[in-house]
Amino acid sequence: MRTSRIRIYRLLCLFLIYAVMLHDIVGAQRSIKPDFDILDSYVEKEMSACRIPGFALAVIQNGQLLYTKGYGKADPSGREVTPDTPFHIASLSKSFTALAIMQLVDRNLVELDQKVSAYLPYFTLQDPSSTQSITIRQLLNHTSTLVENAEFAVASLRGDDTSIQELARRLSSSRTSGVLGETFQYNNANYIILGAIIEAVAGMSYQEYIMHNIFEPLEMHHSHLSLESALKDGLAAGYRTIFGFPVAVQLPFRTDFLPAYSVISSAADLSIYVGMLQNGGVHQGIRIVSAENLKMMFSLSSSVTPWEWYGFGWFLTSGSIFHGGELTNYQSKIKMLTDDNLAVVMLCNTSSSTAGTLFNVGYRDRIEGGIFNILYGLAPDHYPPGVGVFNLNRYPIKVSYTIYAALSIYIVYRLAMEIIRLNQYQRSLSQRKRRLRKSIVSLIFWHFTLPVGVLLLVPLSTSASWSFIIFYIPDLGILAMTSCLALLASGIFKIVAFTRHVRNINANGT
Repeated sequence: MRTSRIRIYRLLCLFLIYAVMLHDIVGAQRSIKPDFDILDSYVEKEMSACRIPGFALAVIQNGQLLYTKGYGKADPSGREVTPDTPFHIASLSKSFTALAIMQLVDRNLVELDQKVSAYLPYFTLQDPSSTQSITIRQLLNHTSTLVENAEFAVASLRGDDTSIQELARRLSSSRTSGVLGETFQYNNANYIILGAIIEAVAGMSYQEYIMHNIFEPLEMHHSHLSLESALKDGLAAGYRTIFGFPVAVQLPFRTDFLPAYSVISSAADLSIYVGMLQNGGVHQGIRIVSAENLKMMFSLSSSVTPWEWYGFGWFLTSGSIFHGGELTNYQSKIKMLTDDNLAVVMLCNTSSSTAGTLFNVGYRDRIEGGIFNILYGLAPDHYPPGVGVFNLNRYPIKVSYTIYAALSIYIVYRLAMEIIRLNQYQRSLSQRKRRLRKSIVSLIFWHFTLPVGVLLLVPLSTSASWSFIIFYIPDLGILAMTSCLALLASGIFKIVAFTRHVRNINANGT
């Protein structure tokens, strides 16, 4: 019996040693085998296929910059993109706002579970109970119950004439939905309000705070919070995609949206920022944020999907920390693989926003996946494993643009034929006496119910006015608006013709 026990103890010891060894093996960093020539060729090929004018890349591991490069053109003059070329980073701006809040938490000036109204006494909502309950934490992790796109319902078309405080005041009229602290609803409004709180607590503008407390300590010399300084530094021109083709356009700089999506930075500067995050909140011996609060930023604070969460200013999965940004004429993304402490920064000066709106498809994440594969010495995949044959994300973006162009041409053709045949409509009524009731039902549906439904439901479902939609997605917005108005106009003509025809029948008694 004693011998048997000794054998069991030995087996247990061996099992524990094996488990420890296995943990070490699994926990060890995978070696990366980057061939930067292959990486350059891949990026240039994808830029050509996706019609991306300019692109900037940085690769960081263990807080150290491994590679950075600019590709393509920064503007119509042909000026080359460099790692220092500034780009709009869109929603990546939220990570800077979250970092600023956590710095204020470090200084005991902000409490995460304190009510918003304690810092902004003027902040009220339509639902009084929500006003009294929303906390800083719930703004950070998007569980405040403010409805998605709430800011578009109250913001001006041009945001350069509105302050962050003014927009935060306007948000007092916002609706709420869901369960406070539980329902995740990604919302720029949450971070605009956080920006107003930063200003109120710090006693300075959001721009001044971010510049003095983040950009300057990190030596981010090509990062900007105003359009004027960014233009002087060589801001990359943004290209809006019109029916799949990039067209250079300078849209208004939204000062009021700065905390949510108006920060401007470069690939080189963002590599410094990522290096600080990988080094536990320290840059060259200077602590930017406490390790404890940085860890909290990367905690699983609210559930997005069963496999994805939101922290404070960052999305999280079991092996990655990331956030992207997209305007109608810029895109950005930072992704950090936590096991290997490896990160990629991507910036480009155009967007697949129309294809994303129509088909939920884009090229940013696919290119990011190809870059990581190359860094590990693998061949880049053109679509994620398991993506179905009818999911357009598995195909080059030109497929989506071709479908969009074909649908647009077909819609324009049908509308043109509809208008051309209007003069024949009254004549056709006399040929279908027995189907007049069916004709009027069809007429009401196609010429009134459908277009009026689109004109009313699209703004209601997106919380964005038609002026916003046309301004930021002009090809899709103008096509939809023109189609609806054309259907309504031709419908009115047909109703008049139909009414005259019925009167003639009654008058003639036939």
